[in-house]
Amino acid sequence: MSDRPIVCLNRFSVYPLDSQARTVARYGYSFSAPPEGPDIYRAVGSILYKIGRAVGARLGSEIVTTTPIAEAQLQGDGWSLNYIGDKVLDPAISVERKALGGLHRRHLHWSLRQLNGPQVEKSGSGFVLWDDTKVKKQGNGWQVLKGALVDVAVDDEGLFSLEIDTHYRFYSPWTVQEWLDNYPEVPLSFVRNVSDGRSWYFVKPSAERPEDVQIKALGKTLAEYHRSLNASEQAIQTSSVVYVRHTTKGNWDNDTVPHLSQLLSPCLSTHIPPFELSH
Repeated sequence: MSDRPIVCLNRFSVYPLDSQARTVARYGYSFSAPPEGPDIYRAVGSILYKIGRAVGARLGSEIVTTTPIAEAQLQGDGWSLNYIGDKVLDPAISVERKALGGLHRRHLHWSLRQLNGPQVEKSGSGFVLWDDTKVKKQGNGWQVLKGALVDVAVDDEGLFSLEIDTHYRFYSPWTVQEWLDNYPEVPLSFVRNVSDGRSWYFVKPSAERPEDVQIKALGKTLAEYHRSLNASEQAIQTSSVVYVRHTTKGNWDNDTVPHLSQLLSPCLSTHIPPFELSH
């Protein structure tokens, strides 16, 4: 019986990965205080961002990279790596094909960030390029922007492809404070740091002031903490305190933390009824 055909829309073949392109350096990792449960994934993920210009991915209980890691990058705060040897990844093996995809995805992210103009954000396994000049529709405090969702694919024969799809973003140029002032009855589910794009679950607003909220673990007020991060005095003084929760997995998943409304932007979704927003 012949194999069933697979049809992939908007997938563009780039080139087959030969043995040289599939050769990686293997490293074992160890921690002075081994993470438990899902924390291990975040801990290993953080290492991948601390190994200099080497592009890496997880492969089972190892890290693999497309180029050797510099000696100075083989250890950090509470972790270390040891070189095991080289390996030619086999795309016919699922976990190795996934590692190949991860390596090319990280390289794609680095390449996209070198572009001048579009903003690049992570979305699922791929990346979205936004151009804030491509406004398809807009109203008071919201816009619909047109962009592109880009991802990579490696098939079981080693063919490397790009997947490119049109993507629309329901976007607000406002801060959370502006949103709460104008649309107090329209709920928010997610918000994002203005500075670095980190996402949070939005828990609730409050009438508290930044100078009155203590961060006990740091012995500082919320206002003092954000001053130490070089937030502007205007942003601190015009903010109300809102409460957010981490979106990443870990032991502190359910911790609700205070944040400043002027340092966050709303993440809008199509679940917000359009009649609740001004045109």
